[in-house]
Amino acid sequence: MDNNIESKLAFEKLAMVIDDMPRVASAHIILGLLIVFALSEEFSATSLWYWYAFIIVTIFTRVLHALYVKRYCDMRHYKLHYNLFWLGLVLTATIWASSAFFFFPQSGELKLFLIVCVAGLSSGSISSSSQIYIYLVSFVTILLLPFIFVFSFEGTRIASFIAIALSSYIILILVVARKNNQVTDAALRSGYQNEQLVIELNDLVVEAKSASEAKSTFLSTMSHEIRTPLNAILGYISILQKEEKSDSKKKYLNIVEYSSHMLLGVINDILDFNKISSNNLKLEMHSCAIQKELFNIIELFVPMCRDKHIDLKWEIDSTIPEFISTDILRVNQILTNLISNAIKFTPDNKSILFQAVYRDERIYFEIIDEGIGIDASKQALIFESFKQADGSTTREFGGTGLGLSISSELTKLFGSQLSVQSSLGEGSTFSFSIPATICEAIDMEETFDARVFNDETILVAEDNKTNQMLIKVLLQEMHLHCDIANDGHEVIQAYNSSYPLVLMDINMPNMNGEDAMMQIKKHHPEAKIIALTANALVEDREHYLKLGFDAYLSKPIDTEELNTLLSKMIDKPV
Repeated sequence: MDNNIESKLAFEKLAMVIDDMPRVASAHIILGLLIVFALSEEFSATSLWYWYAFIIVTIFTRVLHALYVKRYCDMRHYKLHYNLFWLGLVLTATIWASSAFFFFPQSGELKLFLIVCVAGLSSGSISSSSQIYIYLVSFVTILLLPFIFVFSFEGTRIASFIAIALSSYIILILVVARKNNQVTDAALRSGYQNEQLVIELNDLVVEAKSASEAKSTFLSTMSHEIRTPLNAILGYISILQKEEKSDSKKKYLNIVEYSSHMLLGVINDILDFNKISSNNLKLEMHSCAIQKELFNIIELFVPMCRDKHIDLKWEIDSTIPEFISTDILRVNQILTNLISNAIKFTPDNKSILFQAVYRDERIYFEIIDEGIGIDASKQALIFESFKQADGSTTREFGGTGLGLSISSELTKLFGSQLSVQSSLGEGSTFSFSIPATICEAIDMEETFDARVFNDETILVAEDNKTNQMLIKVLLQEMHLHCDIANDGHEVIQAYNSSYPLVLMDINMPNMNGEDAMMQIKKHHPEAKIIALTANALVEDREHYLKLGFDAYLSKPIDTEELNTLLSKMIDKPV
């Protein structure tokens, strides 16, 4: 990095000297011409014009060289031209210095005029050559030393003073030029260092972005690969639960189902955490019946509390608007995390209180438990990712340590903050709020009883053999049949208008579900196609619907949701 900066610095200073070359050339031409006319009374005009011709040739050669370097040369060749330019400058100074030996006038006025001219050229070199200090030192010393020498040996008192004055003048010019050179160096070096830092920072940003994208892709892929077998596990558990008569075996199946859903929850938490850490999580605001949603959440936890002999109480403010605009999925996620934690950390025969109060156009939530509590010194720690109040907590109660971290970040998106009040051994109170923007009433979703179909045959595109078997069984329970296509090519070849519906997996070999859907829609725009996929992010749903799918269903398959979708999309016989 340092060598690169030094090379850039030298090249830039050479460029600055070259840019000033037209002004320098003008000064040399004008002053040289004035000297020729002034000294022509004492010296041969022919000699003076020859001297002047040398100056003109030298100056124009340097100008042409400067133009060539400016137009055609880059930093790779700067050293050669750096040296050539120095030689040209030395030659110019030597020609001027020769006037001290060949054209030194007898007249005091002409001596003064000649000294003023060469002193002017020397002072002008501060601005034109001080960027490269060796240039200035060479030019000034070669130009003025002959005049100092001549005046020193002239033998008069005034000549000696002039020689001393010129010597002092050289020292002054070199000191001023050195200072100017240091300032220029510092400014240029600082600029190049900043430029280099910006480049390095940009490289780091690109690397970080690439790493983040790789991480997101990996997590998305892992989510897909885990959801695919989970789809089969949960699907077959659901089937076995309906068929099993033994209470003890049903209990075992319930445990397996609960554990599978726990694993699914961990996957969802990791995906949400990744989106939060990359600032990609945004709220999706929609109208919802908030009171109904809150009661649905409570009903979800009643059986769990009953099993632990925990008294679950709730106080929901009746003044809460019936319909508000909010991201109910994320509200449910926060409340589910907090109530699950309350149940997890509350011993048997204790109570949990859920409160929702409407005030100042916001809904304030509190979850109050009589659990183990949290030490005051550990309360800030629980909102950090992968952290719990105590290492023994993980061993005793389990969990990834992501739930509260994710909930805390989600409450920030709602313009709130997740806070906790707790004492060790005396329980905890978690609270937050959401804006309650009142909106117009919406048509409540039509409820569907499980529909029994009339042995219609639908087309299913699915490459996983286990999931093929599961889908067949699920459809048979609904009195539906299916033909199986193993990839996108097969489903395109198999499709015809007799199929009322296509269930289309996305990640398939040979041709994926997206391309297959577009090919079918191209020739059969009336075709009804549902995206059935383990890609289960919110943005995945939006992506597939925008792409042209008629509906979306994520894996693991929810049999009620599947039945509802099929009921909507398969026309009833007349």
